[in-house]
Amino acid sequence: MTIECEECLRIISRQIDRATSDKETQAARTHAIKCETCRAKFNAIAGADRLIGKAIHSFRLTDGFSAKVAEKLAEAHLAESVKGPPKAMALVALGLAAIAILLAIMLAMRSGPDIPSIGEISRFEGGEIEFSQYGTQSFSAASTGMEIPEGARLQTRLGSGIVRLEGDRNFAMNSETLVDLSKYHDGAKILLESGEIYVFVPETDMQVDTPGGKIYGSKAKFIVRYENSGKTVVAVKSGEVNLFSESGAVLLEKEKKAEMREGEKPGAPEKANLDNYLGWIRRLGL
Repeated sequence: MTIECEECLRIISRQIDRATSDKETQAARTHAIKCETCRAKFNAIAGADRLIGKAIHSFRLTDGFSAKVAEKLAEAHLAESVKGPPKAMALVALGLAAIAILLAIMLAMRSGPDIPSIGEISRFEGGEIEFSQYGTQSFSAASTGMEIPEGARLQTRLGSGIVRLEGDRNFAMNSETLVDLSKYHDGAKILLESGEIYVFVPETDMQVDTPGGKIYGSKAKFIVRYENSGKTVVAVKSGEVNLFSESGAVLLEKEKKAEMREGEKPGAPEKANLDNYLGWIRRLGL
């Protein structure tokens, strides 16, 4: 099935709404591979569609605002069907992009009460703990008992604290530590950007990523430290922990430790003196 630009743009419009047949989708895809103009218009419309979906999923809109967005989208589709491509398609893409930008701005400005909670700060000792909402860089003061919004980043100043996530997954943060929860999936994955954490998941599993690699613990208690030099250090108190990098993997068992750097295979396991790691953890009663 061979099509021209005009028909391709019509199919692209319907494809965003999942209203095309497999034959039409394949024909449009084949045409777009060869036609730079149609490919660019498809990317613009699809990108705006994804951004709108992400923004709407992230927070609850008021009924009035939802109605206005629905009205504008209906007008855009009507314009496309009446006027026809390619000019109408450009107007549709422009309208969708404008709506998406407005939604993104509103998302960034919200305080976040409608963003789902993924856990709470159960304890904190000394100093300060701060958090930033999803998609923002500004940190606000947090306190013990505060619910953690989905997609937050947490950082400690001087003191240390315990974070309890859904699914019975828990970790403690040492002082001067930064943890990113924006890649959170059912409490099973966090990103350690700097500092040191103690993960305790005696009945489940949890993954910790660092710029140096990935650490996966199953029914385990383990320490992960990421240093400014780019080195990740992992020490295991109990259970089993796997270290993964692009160049290889290593299994750590009880009272073993290993190091790894980005792009390098994790080092061989060696005996760990846990007393060198557990001082701040014991002060939290763990």
